[in-house]
Amino acid sequence: MYNPYDGSLVSNNIEVALEEDVDLAVSAAQAALPIWQAMTGAQRSALMLRYADLVEKHTEEIAQLESQCMGSPMMLARRVVGSHVAVFRYYAGLTDKIAGTTYTEDGDGFFKMVLQEAIGVCAGIGAWNATPIFAGWKVRMPFT
Repeated sequence: MYNPYDGSLVSNNIEVALEEDVDLAVSAAQAALPIWQAMTGAQRSALMLRYADLVEKHTEEIAQLESQCMGSPMMLARRVVGSHVAVFRYYAGLTDKIAGTTYTEDGDGFFKMVLQEAIGVCAGIGAWNATPIFAGWKVRMPFT
């Protein structure tokens, strides 16, 4: 991979996910899903906030990599990383706020309730530009 700004080599060892890699990642996520679902909202929130803190702590390093890969100015790369942090903090704040919806009996004798919960795991392809922002947006889960 070459820096689009000056053509210098950023890395000649770029990993590309093969089908087996995606299968392994999905399997790992499926194995982790019951653990995540069993956590309380407060526990989920704490993990997401810890992740946001770690990314924020390493903003300069991550922004440097983003800048080299995208050829963007450091000012923009820092904002991209900051937006990623903000997205995870936002989702962490939702862990105890997403409730189900109930509907009263409407003559059919049934009380109806809608509960938002995860139904599975999927793999996605992220955009090439502003990678941290798009990765953060894709993590959004109704059961955050």
